[in-house]
Amino acid sequence: MKFFLIFLYFFSYSLFGQVSLHLNQSTPENEWEEIKSSDFKVVFPKKLKEDAQKAYTFLEYFAPKVSSTYNVKPSPIYLVLRPDMATPNGFVTLGPRRTEWYDHQSITPMVGSLHWLQSLAVHEYRHIAQYDFLSQGNTKVGYYLFGEFGLNLLLHLIAPSWFFEGDAVYAETIFTDAGRGRSPRFSARLKALVLSDQIPSYDELLAGHYLKTLPSYYTYGYFLITRARNIYGESVWKSIGEYAYERPWNFYTFYNGFKSVTGVEFKEFYNESIQELKEKWSDKAFETQEGTGLYVQNLYPYKLNNHLYYLEKIDGHYWKLKKDDHVISELNISPKSSKPDYNKDGFLFSQTTPHFRYLFKEEQNIFYYDFKTKKLTQITNGRKLYHPQFSPSGNSFLAIEKTNENDFQISLFSMAGDHLHSVLLKGNPIAEAVFKDESTVIASVLDDNGLKTIMKINLIDKSITPLSIATRNNIYNLFLEKEDLFFEADYQGAVNIFKYSLATKKYSRCTNEVIMAQTPYLKEGKLFYSSTQSNGDFLKSSPLSCLPVEEQELFGANNYISQTNPSDHYIKDLTYKPIEIPHHSKNLKTQKHSSLSGLDKPHSWSFFGGRGLMIQGDFQNNLGTSQLNLYTGVSAEESTPFIGGEYLYSGYYPILYLSTDYLDRNLQSNKGESVKWSELKSSIGFFTPYLYSKNLITSQLLVGAEVGHINITKNAYRSDYYLNDESLDFYRISSQFSINKNLRKREIIPKWGISNELTYTHINQDDTSTANYNFRSESSLYFPGFKDEHGIQLSHTIEQRPNKLNYYKLQENYTSNIHYTFSRGYDFEVVPRFQKYSFEYIMNLNFISWNFYDWIFINRVFLKSFVDHTHIEKGNYEEDIDFLYLNSQGAELYFETNTLRKLPLTYGLRYSHLQETDDDKVEVFLTTTFY
Repeated sequence: MKFFLIFLYFFSYSLFGQVSLHLNQSTPENEWEEIKSSDFKVVFPKKLKEDAQKAYTFLEYFAPKVSSTYNVKPSPIYLVLRPDMATPNGFVTLGPRRTEWYDHQSITPMVGSLHWLQSLAVHEYRHIAQYDFLSQGNTKVGYYLFGEFGLNLLLHLIAPSWFFEGDAVYAETIFTDAGRGRSPRFSARLKALVLSDQIPSYDELLAGHYLKTLPSYYTYGYFLITRARNIYGESVWKSIGEYAYERPWNFYTFYNGFKSVTGVEFKEFYNESIQELKEKWSDKAFETQEGTGLYVQNLYPYKLNNHLYYLEKIDGHYWKLKKDDHVISELNISPKSSKPDYNKDGFLFSQTTPHFRYLFKEEQNIFYYDFKTKKLTQITNGRKLYHPQFSPSGNSFLAIEKTNENDFQISLFSMAGDHLHSVLLKGNPIAEAVFKDESTVIASVLDDNGLKTIMKINLIDKSITPLSIATRNNIYNLFLEKEDLFFEADYQGAVNIFKYSLATKKYSRCTNEVIMAQTPYLKEGKLFYSSTQSNGDFLKSSPLSCLPVEEQELFGANNYISQTNPSDHYIKDLTYKPIEIPHHSKNLKTQKHSSLSGLDKPHSWSFFGGRGLMIQGDFQNNLGTSQLNLYTGVSAEESTPFIGGEYLYSGYYPILYLSTDYLDRNLQSNKGESVKWSELKSSIGFFTPYLYSKNLITSQLLVGAEVGHINITKNAYRSDYYLNDESLDFYRISSQFSINKNLRKREIIPKWGISNELTYTHINQDDTSTANYNFRSESSLYFPGFKDEHGIQLSHTIEQRPNKLNYYKLQENYTSNIHYTFSRGYDFEVVPRFQKYSFEYIMNLNFISWNFYDWIFINRVFLKSFVDHTHIEKGNYEEDIDFLYLNSQGAELYFETNTLRKLPLTYGLRYSHLQETDDDKVEVFLTTTFY
C-alpha cells in the first residue's frame, strides 16, 4: 500500500459562486449622484434623492453616538444606496471599504420597529466603528502586507461573528427607542431551547448543527454582549478588543482577552449566561414536545370544508403546502418575510426572483396555486409585491408594492395579474393591508420616524381614518373577520394575538403564550394560530376568549415592554426615553457621482505570487462596475522581470475584460548557453451571464469569448515549444451551464440536476500550417440516492488536442497549465485525448457534533464511494497512438469541521484501488468551501 500526504488549502466555489463573482452591480439605467462631507459620501440613484438625504441625516446624527463606545472616530466611509432589491439588507465590507444598504422599509417585524434607514445607520455604522477600532495595534500588519484583504482576514481571526453582530444589535437597542433587543420575537428560538433544556454548546453555536435549528449568532451574540456589559461595565468589550488587536496571530486571542479582562474563562461565562437566562425566563409554564427533535414550523392555518390547510417546514426540507396531513405542493416561499393568503379556490403567495444579470436587482412576484387544477402559476412579472390578499369577491387581490421610487403602496390586481389600481400615501409607507370590503382596507402605516399606525383607507377616494395611536410595537399579520381585527403584537416579553373591535374601538388580548403566538385566523368562533414551542411552531386552536387591554398599555411608548424579562429588557438601566431625530434637510448639496470614483487607489495588495517576487495591487470603484489588477515582479524560475494588468468592466450586460502581460525570458539551451527574449501577450474578451430561478429550480448560464495575441522577439532557441521572432493569435470560447433543484440543508449534491463546463481554445502560429487547439468538456448528472439526502453523481470529462505534443501550448500568464486528473490514484500527463467516466454515490454517515477540546469540532461525516474509468489515446504522431485504460474504485471519507473555532475545514481520506497495477493508494487532503 502506498501512502501520500497531500495538503491542499484552496477556495472552492459552486458554479453560481463563479458566475456571481462579477455580477454585484445595479442596472445601468440608474443615474448616480452623491452627497459628500468630510465623514461620509452617500452614493445614490437620482430617483432616491429624498431617501439619500434621510440616510445622510441618520448617519450624521448617530455616527458620533455609535462610535463613542470604542472611543474611535472612524475614517470617512462610502455608503452606496442600492435601489432595486426586494430583500431588505445592508452590509459593511472591506476591499474596498464601504457600506451598502438595500433601500427598503420595515414592512415586517423581523428587523425591529425602527425606520429602516435609522436601523441601518445604527447597526451598520457600529460595524464601521468596530472595524476601525480593531484595526489598531499589531492588526495593522495585515493591512501593511495585504491591504484591506489582509486586514479583513485578521479582523475575523480576532473576533467571532457573533461579537460583531451581537454588539451591533446592542447598539440598535441602546441608541434608539426600539431595536431588536426590545422585541421578544428576536429571542424566541433561543428562549424555546433554553426553557426546554435543549441548550446548545458554544461550539455547536459556532459550527452550526445539521439536526438542530439553532438561534442566529445575532441573537446569542446580543445576549452575551449585553450580559458582559451588565456585569463588567460598558468598556469591557473595548478592553477585550485592545488585548486582541495586539495579538492577532493567536487564534484564541479573543477568549484569552476575555479571561485577562474579566478574570473568568469564556466557557464558564457562556454557561453562566445561559443559566441566568433560564432563571429569568422560567417564570411561566412552557410546553415541550416529544418526538424526533427535528425543528418543525407550522404557519398560516386556514379551514375549508372541514379540512385544515397550512404551511409546514421540517428542518432540512422545503416549505410544503399541506391539506390536513397530505402534502399538496413543495414551495420556494419565505412566509415570515411576506405573508400568504387563501380562499376557497387557491393559495396566494409571493416569491423573490433574481434579475437574469444584475444581482443588485430583484423581483418579488405573486404566485397562485389552484386547488382544483393543482397548478402553480406566476401571475405578475417585473414587480416587488408583498403580503398579497384576496378581495372579498375573489376576483382580484391586493399587495403591498415597492415602487421604483421606493414608495410602498397598495396595488390591486386582477387574478390574471393585470394592474387595476394603486393607493399611495406619499411620505407614509404602507406596511400591510387587509380588505374590509371591496372598497375599504385596514392597514398598518409607517410615519417618517418608522412608527406604525392602524388606519382605515378608502381605496376609491384615498381618504384615511386613524384607528390607533402611533407605536413602536411590532404589530403584524393583520386578519379581519367582520368587525374584529386580529394581529400579532409584542407585550410584556412575549408575542401574542390581540383583537381590535372596529365597532367598540376597544382592544383585548386573545392568547397567553410564553414565547410567541402568530398568524391568527378565526373560523366559526374558533381562533387558530401558531404557537412557538420547544421544537418549533405548532398549530393551536381554541374558542375565542379575549381579555381587555388598554390602548396605551399596548401601544404607548414602551408600556408594552416588561421590566425584568430578558426577551425585551435585558440591558441594565435601559432608557425608555424616545429619541428625537432631527428632520432631514431637503437642501443638502448633491453632485454627479463619477463612475471611476474609488478606482484611483488600491484597496488590497500583496508582495508574493505564483510567479515569484512581485507587487500586486487590486482596485475597484465604489459601484463595483470597474475592477483593475496591476502587477510587476521578477519570475522565480528565470529571475527576469514581468509587468502586466487586467481590467474588467461590468456596468452593462456583457462583462468586458482586457489584459496585457510583458515578460522577459532567459533559458539555458541544450549547449548550456543563455537564450534571452521577450514576450508580450494581450487579450480582450467578454462573458454574458444568465440567471434563472423559479420555485425550487435554479439555472445559470455563462457564455464567454476571448481573442488574444502573443508576440515573441528573436532568440536562438530551436524548439516548437517556444516561439522565435514570431507572433501567435488565439481565441477561446467557453460556457458554464447548470440547472438543478435547490439544495436542502443536509444535502451534499442536488437531488436533481445537470451541469456542464466547456472550453475550446484555438491557436494560430505564423510558421505552422496546422492550427493547435485544446478542447475540454466536463459534465455531471445528479440523481437521488436510495435514502433521503443520499445522492448519485455521474460525470464525464473529455479533453482533446492535436496528436503533436510538441505544439506550442498556450499558458495563462506563463504559469503551468492546470493538471486535470485521470481516474483517482493515477498521475496526470499530457496526452492527445482522454475521456473519463465517474460514478459516485454520496451519503451522510453521521451528524456527529463532537469536539476535541476547543481545537476541532466535527459536525458531519459523509462518504463518497466511486468508480472511475479513463480511456486515453497516447502518442506523439498520428500513426503512433497507444490506447490505454485506467480504472480505479474506492471511497472518500469527509470530516466537516470547525477548526480552532475559526476555520470551516473539511478533512478527507481517500482510498483508491488501481486495477491496472493492482495497487492500493491512500491520500489525505484538506479543503475549505466559501460561498
